[in-house]
Amino acid sequence: MPHEYGKSVSLTGRTGTGMSIGRASALPLLLLAVLVLSLQLSKNAPILDSEDSGRSEAARDAFAWRHCPDLDPKHFRCGRLRVPLDHLQAASANMRTINIAVVKYMAHPNKPPKLGTIIVNPGGPGGSGKEFAIRGGKLISFLTGGDYDILGFDPRGIADSNSVKCFENPSLHAAAEMNQLSPPNALGSTTLVSKFASHQELMAKSCGKWSVDLLPYISTAYTARDIDLIREALKEPLTNYWGFSYGTFLGITYANMFPDRVGRVIIDGVTDPDTFAGNYLDWSISSLVDVQKVVNGFSRLCFEAGPSQCRLSRDGDNELSVKERMEVYFKSLAENPLILVDAAVPQVFEATDAISVLFQATYSPKSWKTVADAFASAIFDGNATSLANQQKQRLDEKDACPFKDNSGMFGFPSVKCNDGFGDASNSLDEWEEIALETEEIGPYFGTQWAWMGLVCKYWPSKAVERFAGPWNHTTKNKVLLIGNTFDPVTPLKSAKLAESLMGGNGRLLTHNAYGHCSLGQFGACTMGYVREFFTTGSYPAPGTVCNLTKEEENPFLQQTSLFAAGIKSLDEASKWNRDDIAQQLEAVQAFLAHTNFKR
Repeated sequence: MPHEYGKSVSLTGRTGTGMSIGRASALPLLLLAVLVLSLQLSKNAPILDSEDSGRSEAARDAFAWRHCPDLDPKHFRCGRLRVPLDHLQAASANMRTINIAVVKYMAHPNKPPKLGTIIVNPGGPGGSGKEFAIRGGKLISFLTGGDYDILGFDPRGIADSNSVKCFENPSLHAAAEMNQLSPPNALGSTTLVSKFASHQELMAKSCGKWSVDLLPYISTAYTARDIDLIREALKEPLTNYWGFSYGTFLGITYANMFPDRVGRVIIDGVTDPDTFAGNYLDWSISSLVDVQKVVNGFSRLCFEAGPSQCRLSRDGDNELSVKERMEVYFKSLAENPLILVDAAVPQVFEATDAISVLFQATYSPKSWKTVADAFASAIFDGNATSLANQQKQRLDEKDACPFKDNSGMFGFPSVKCNDGFGDASNSLDEWEEIALETEEIGPYFGTQWAWMGLVCKYWPSKAVERFAGPWNHTTKNKVLLIGNTFDPVTPLKSAKLAESLMGGNGRLLTHNAYGHCSLGQFGACTMGYVREFFTTGSYPAPGTVCNLTKEEENPFLQQTSLFAAGIKSLDEASKWNRDDIAQQLEAVQAFLAHTNFKR
């Protein structure tokens, strides 16, 4: 019998603490679903493995570590961990399992890590933790002191961990992604609400058809249980973790389900845990409260840099001239879209496309100079090709027909729709009303953000377990929260709320900077506290605010990436190759922006 929302339940199998919402189906139906799944799986993307296969290998090495193709064999290992498909039936004689794909970066390959392992999650939901560790393992190791292994994993249903399948084959998957409709917007979009809703319903029902036996077992609560099994397989008593964006909801969920196993945990770019676990539209409204501050900052810093450093500014401008210039351009595109034959992807370039370029830029100040140049070419020179290429880039042949959902296109609703509740009860009229309200909070971006979640109204599954608080369980160690003062989608307000909800089990560090998460705009002060936390377990004093140095503040003026002063201050003994660290920082900034940007 399904558990009612809001009531505490005792869980079978592996223990966890707190309120969860449990089983959605009886055991006979579950066994039937598992049987159906075993018959339907594609040989290219197996979802389930039997419990018995490979048991002896697992006994020797739970992860079956091996060299990773095309990666430095000295520092990287790839593996997988077999976990129960259904954690609440882990003791069942008929238990089925899935594989969680992992990558480990080793700073010191010839000896065990002095301080253990840090598990990382880049957000999304839908982001690949494996890819994050590959692109940023060395950077995270540097920032945390070099005495940890860095482990990234693909959460269940994502990328290499049994990716959700929503179409029969990769070609149909790629076609569906290319044919997405732009959501209705405030600039007179020709997309009808009913037509957009039909496309969202189609995607939801297709996911329900092709992943019917997997979807109920995708939730943040189950991913938190997977993390605890990773900890156990590593033979480490506590979990060390650094999660970004959605990864903060995963982190706070883990901390409250397994409070006695919390080691050194950072949640960075904190989303509102109450609304994320609730109705999508409530979460939508809570997310964008600071996005216009970021756009205003883009405009002001471009103005302060001047035309020689920011081509989008002009002599005689004021702090908001650049913003107003882009808004006029959006309106012109709404009336007269452009036909761009020579873009990387030939296309009709509309207002929604230009708006998406700016919206994604709010995540990563490192991109601001490039984006400003592209807008300048479009507005002053009448050539929008570079601007269009910021949004749509040509696929390599190997990526044209994907065998798994690396885009997060299906991973996002699989997690968010399963974790939330009440979305199906909102009518399209109510959705449209909230979209307009969100647009007032975040002009040009609000409707896009709100409509993005419409698929949850039609989502065909609910998780067999979801965690929705309370968030104040007494943890073995306090969690360190980091919030940016100018974050476009996880506002400082949400970080302050989460700290309050944790009831003394969290400590907030304010990063006075632009962009999404603390790595969005690098600052030596904040990273100094991060390193101190992971190396010694010490916390910043209550109310600590880290300001950027003058060198770090304006991305239009920085000549040597974002790292120059900060990385030097963290590496006084010159133990690291700073150029490598700088390149990884740029790669991680781009990856986090791409992973967490929704359009």
